[in-house]
Amino acid sequence: MAKTGQNFEMFIGDNKNLIFTVEDTETLSGISIKWRLGRNFASEPIIEKTNEPGGGIETEGNEFTVTLKPEDTEDLNPRVVYYHETEFTDGDGNVFTVATGSGKFYPTF
Repeated sequence: MAKTGQNFEMFIGDNKNLIFTVEDTETLSGISIKWRLGRNFASEPIIEKTNEPGGGIETEGNEFTVTLKPEDTEDLNPRVVYYHETEFTDGDGNVFTVATGSGKFYPTF
């Protein structure tokens, strides 16, 4: 079952680490992770991160961290609430949505 309501807020153009804990496992070894942010769940993603090398997601034990960099958010509209979701794919090809929520972005000078 996905953890819903995993909401966050940040300033556009800042760095932010989004840390997620998966409670029903001890390790994320062998799991492919994909995090996406878009205007809604049916839209094309504006930001995508993966746990492939250099993909912006790091894992340790049962936690994963999505790293947002300034260039990821610099073109976002501060008047829009965005939505995100995280999907896992296990070694057998099974896909699981593990987290969903919203992201609110504040303007900067």
